[in-house]
Amino acid sequence: MINNGVFGANTSGDWAMYFDGSDVGLGDANIDGVSVDPATNEIHLSSESGFSFGGVSGEAIDIATCMMESFGEQTSCHVSEKFTGSLHGIDGQHAFDAIQIGSFTGNEKFGQHVIYMSSMNGVSVADMSISDEDIFYHDTRTGAWKLLFDGSDVGIGTDVDAFVLQEDGSILLSFNASTNIDGLGTVERPDIVRFIPATTGHDTAGQFEWYFDGSDVGLTTYYEDVDGISIAPDGSLLLSTSGNFAVDGVSGSSADILQFSPTRLGDLTAGTWQLYFDGSDVELTSTSENLTGISLANDGETLYLTTLGTVAAGGLRGTGTDILVCGVTNFGTDTACTIDLIYRGASGGITQSLDAIHVTDATLEAPQIQANAQTIPLFTLEMLAEPTQENSPPETSRFISTYVDTVRETRHVESAITTPLRSMPSPNTWGRIDLQRETLEIAPIPLPPRSMKLASIDSVLSVWEPQIELQTEKPQAISPPADRKVDEFFSDTDFIQLPLR
Repeated sequence: MINNGVFGANTSGDWAMYFDGSDVGLGDANIDGVSVDPATNEIHLSSESGFSFGGVSGEAIDIATCMMESFGEQTSCHVSEKFTGSLHGIDGQHAFDAIQIGSFTGNEKFGQHVIYMSSMNGVSVADMSISDEDIFYHDTRTGAWKLLFDGSDVGIGTDVDAFVLQEDGSILLSFNASTNIDGLGTVERPDIVRFIPATTGHDTAGQFEWYFDGSDVGLTTYYEDVDGISIAPDGSLLLSTSGNFAVDGVSGSSADILQFSPTRLGDLTAGTWQLYFDGSDVELTSTSENLTGISLANDGETLYLTTLGTVAAGGLRGTGTDILVCGVTNFGTDTACTIDLIYRGASGGITQSLDAIHVTDATLEAPQIQANAQTIPLFTLEMLAEPTQENSPPETSRFISTYVDTVRETRHVESAITTPLRSMPSPNTWGRIDLQRETLEIAPIPLPPRSMKLASIDSVLSVWEPQIELQTEKPQAISPPADRKVDEFFSDTDFIQLPLR
């Protein structure tokens, strides 16, 4: 011990005995690790040759504690066992040569994200055997690994090569090969289905529905396989493909990202395309830099990416097991972003390239999905012209097919068709008003083609509502073609309720 010390470049002071090991029975034992706790008057000791004093024995991987009674030339203490290395998996080849015991506030920074992923081939992580049709995740804040989606539980045996988790807990999925799904038929490589889980994890269960038919909007070739999905803040779809694409005058490569703005989703998909991200603008140009996974953060600027193999862009180097982050400052044909590396898959035991990701700062628990969610189609009649005279229909209206999720109380627009209103029956012949319930109940009747039967509600209200919703529990009730009568979509006993608002 140094008394009256001056420390630094010109250290000085007086030496004094602080602890005499021979006084407490240590003899010639070499003390290699020592930690002093002044608050408790304890000294913790370890020795490379082991120790035996005060009735306590230990190896080089053990620690003893002296509860001090006196210091200096006449040292005395009560000895107890503090730490036994063998009980914590430490063997004799790893003797301690320094120790420090106490409470500390560190500045170690752990991960900030939950990384949902699917791999190109099977992997084993955290005692889990993962197949390429599964989705698993790593909470980098805690180190925990869990399974989210077991494809084999729901009849999926092909590689999930793209997915995104939606806010309502459902999962949008695409596959790298034609996949047959009960109730849907064959799902091709450019298609996307929506999975509504009842349970997730090792006992995955739920139902599938059509979400996006790629062939309806120009994705028809082998290399236009959808291999990356994300959702933009405006609700549009962001898609990457496994090879070159060309849709509606927009073309690009496997390192680019398309943006699809839907006017209708489902098995009759419609919408418009534009280029969202040009990989060549940010040095993603080699075959191995094919984007295999994309995930856009809620801020609309932070884009997470995975590649087929080795990537060397923006001064960094990575592999197909890594995740890149791109802080985008400009999207489109003049893409600009700063690329960095945020996740090394190999450090977590990932040995196969990742081919789908979803990165979030969500809590550890996987999305909890309410079972038995029901979607009910809605028809919306939106008036596009003022009536020419009191209580007469406008010349045109827009017929919008939507559906409402009764569990999550969300509405999804599917299609919009503008159609003329040529003939309206008298309201006395086809419906009744319940003003207390604020609903109009109508029974379907034959109508002339390309006509609609809702506008005569005005004869009661004397004003034109800008929007009237027609609700039915008929799942097949979608926008009728122009050459079909509305009544062909309903039975004679069905009643339809219109909220009067």
